[in-house]
Amino acid sequence: MNLLKKISSTALMLLLPAAGAYADEVCTTKQVSVPVYSGWASCSAYSNGQWVTINDYVGTSFTSSVRIYEGIYSCTAQVPYAGTQLVNVEECTTVISAGISVSQNYQNNIGHNIVRVTSNSDANEGESLTGYKWWVNGAYKSSSSTFSMDNFDSGYYANIKLEVTDSSGATATTTSRVYIYAHSGAGNCGSNDATEYAVRKVGEEDKEAVMVSADDLVMPQCL
Repeated sequence: MNLLKKISSTALMLLLPAAGAYADEVCTTKQVSVPVYSGWASCSAYSNGQWVTINDYVGTSFTSSVRIYEGIYSCTAQVPYAGTQLVNVEECTTVISAGISVSQNYQNNIGHNIVRVTSNSDANEGESLTGYKWWVNGAYKSSSSTFSMDNFDSGYYANIKLEVTDSSGATATTTSRVYIYAHSGAGNCGSNDATEYAVRKVGEEDKEAVMVSADDLVMPQCL
């Protein structure tokens, strides 16, 4: 039994949550000095045919103008500069991460179930992804951002590995295990109510199946 063996029934894939994360960030907190404003502020408001002067004391503000109020009147006043203050600021930067998404794409005219595997990855902040390397069960497969596999048998899985490179030369890697099981009815992607699945690795049909809880499997989109 192998990836190219024809199957007669429609199949779905199940994807174990990927080892890589999407949109990873590294955040740091640092202290910076910012201007602060405080003191008496004054402005004039016009209402009912007359001007009214409003005076109010403004505590610590990080903006030089604030809205002050007196009864039904309000206006925007300038607040005196009061110096600087240290505040904590969190800065986050996107870092390179590799992610894999999988879908049952279609069934071709000879009954093969086509599995589409796609990179869902991020580059370092300010960079772009420039390279992809895919392996299926340890064998090099593709250098594109997406590729198709033809074709899985029900109850088996394949190990998928992805390595991405960005324009800075940084790399990230992730792996996933893709499962499939037979079902009836085209596009019937969410109807299986099993609580666990018996799975074997592609090419290891002579070995005992491993029971996998449905809670550990994610149903991918079925196109």
